[in-house]
Amino acid sequence: MKRLLQCSAFLVLLALASDAGLLQAQSLQGRVVYGVDSSAVAGVRVELHRVTATAGAVVDSTISLADGSFQFGLEDGTGSDALWLAAARHRGILYFGPARHAGQTLDGEYEVLVYDSVTVTTPPSDLRVGIRHLVITAGSAGGFEIAEVFDVLGSAELTLVPVPDTLAIWSTSYPASAVDPRAIEGGVEPAAVTFESGQVVLRSMISPLGARVTFVYTTRSPELEIRIDHPTDRVEVVVAGLDVEVTGASPAASSVTGGETVLRFTAEDLLPGATVRVAAAERPGPGRQALVWALIGIGLLLAAGILWMTGHRASDRLRPPPASR
Repeated sequence: MKRLLQCSAFLVLLALASDAGLLQAQSLQGRVVYGVDSSAVAGVRVELHRVTATAGAVVDSTISLADGSFQFGLEDGTGSDALWLAAARHRGILYFGPARHAGQTLDGEYEVLVYDSVTVTTPPSDLRVGIRHLVITAGSAGGFEIAEVFDVLGSAELTLVPVPDTLAIWSTSYPASAVDPRAIEGGVEPAAVTFESGQVVLRSMISPLGARVTFVYTTRSPELEIRIDHPTDRVEVVVAGLDVEVTGASPAASSVTGGETVLRFTAEDLLPGATVRVAAAERPGPGRQALVWALIGIGLLLAAGILWMTGHRASDRLRPPPASR
């Protein structure tokens, strides 16, 4: 679990490395544009971020030109394990572009999408969940270890800014059997996610690119009931190293690696009140490779989910990470 907490942000960024944009071996060049109409945004500060499996930092900054363009030189050449991404601060809000590897040269243009904003004083009632990911492995006390990732969809054209900033802009329930829920890196800042009376509560702005809420917990029981509280386009469940029975979702794929089986289940177009249940066919014991499978599962789910969401929302661009302050 400790390794999962350390690596989750890097896995998410790795999954977000898309097939669009231009990153030459020694430079990152692109444009800042409005996400609604792709018009240029001039005169905004653009930051260059360098992210590895253990750390992240802003290493350079510049101002976008009249056509929205910017360019950075990179410290690392081909072969570095670092990921690079640009972020533009527009009207006080930081928007991230997609992550890239140094040395990656692809057709197309690297773009950082920014949006206008609107303040909200009450929680929006019409926010959907695009994809809800779950990775389930054997726990040490006969139950499960679970990582969940919610991709909450935002407004079509505006970033929603809660006022006051302590406003709970979105919330949902987590399983009643959950023990020690903890927000982790990989989406919005963990400090913006709290757990209150059985609810996961988000206190953060939500851009049109959405917000990703990522957390982990354990259960003492080898049975799990996942309740749907919001209209949800898709639920993805990966079960690693366990023999389980799943109701409310259909088998999608399975594989065997290193003698262990990884099962995947999906359900689509779920309405509030629906449930997905997971029960171990045999009481699970401690899994020596549980952590490894959790990491692999999250990476696969995020990569598959992003590709599915891209097609589902009729966009030929991979969505960058959610906006943050």
